[in-house]
Amino acid sequence: MTTKDAERWFGFSFADLETLRAFGLRSSGDHPVRTYDWGELVTLASHLRMRSGHRAAMRYWLRTLEGLSKSRMKYRIEVEAVVEDPDLTPLQVLGSDGRYTTVLTQSGRVSRQSWVSLELCTKAVTPMIAALLEEYSDIDHYFLPRALSNDATIYLKHRIADCRSFAYFLSSAARREGIPCRESWGLIVSYPYSTPHAWVEFLIDGTWVAIDVFMARALREWGLSDLPLLELATLLGSLYSRWSATPVPFACPADTVRHTTFRTSRMTTGVEIPTALAGEY
Repeated sequence: MTTKDAERWFGFSFADLETLRAFGLRSSGDHPVRTYDWGELVTLASHLRMRSGHRAAMRYWLRTLEGLSKSRMKYRIEVEAVVEDPDLTPLQVLGSDGRYTTVLTQSGRVSRQSWVSLELCTKAVTPMIAALLEEYSDIDHYFLPRALSNDATIYLKHRIADCRSFAYFLSSAARREGIPCRESWGLIVSYPYSTPHAWVEFLIDGTWVAIDVFMARALREWGLSDLPLLELATLLGSLYSRWSATPVPFACPADTVRHTTFRTSRMTTGVEIPTALAGEY
């Protein structure tokens, strides 16, 4: 595929292709007759333009927030992993306490239950934090290949990131400003399924508060909410359950796991509301 074809079919400019070549995109020949591997361009285009297949999940987030506006809620989360080898046993499965528990496989699956309680965040954001978040509120959400996710040039020049890279760069900026913060990894909790995510929490009045302008911007840009950005970012953080300080597998060894689901059920007055759907990531 030529440079012209890459721009026509996938929207990659010459500068984009040169950046991707620096990170290992295969090509042959010299510009302007250089050609590229079609399969790799398809894969990269899918990563960079997917914009998130989780629009349905985002609607569940907003519905869960609506429930939290009425009362505190408790949720049961079942982390279930499907493994490559049905006879493989045991595996380590992460829980909401941040610890791994050894679980035996059954029919090629392992699962572990955790319970989390959520309530709507009402903390006021400090002016210093608000100013920092405003500075980083123009970053677009994309699913990035790991090599691009870890590259500051992609983030700074093109203003795109995934949740892991955004959390890293935002927390680094906060520390430079002297703002107490911490990176977090866990789930955006919602019924009927939860979503793995990375974010930043800020210390406000002695409490760690998740404020996520990154996903709030995505919700607004994709027409799912018209709340002011900072208000939405603070409310959205009410759904976040921190399971680790850094991104780690929910089940390991990770290379034995095909996919992981996070079935989530609401608990109310001691009665569990059955889960209707399961999300796969």
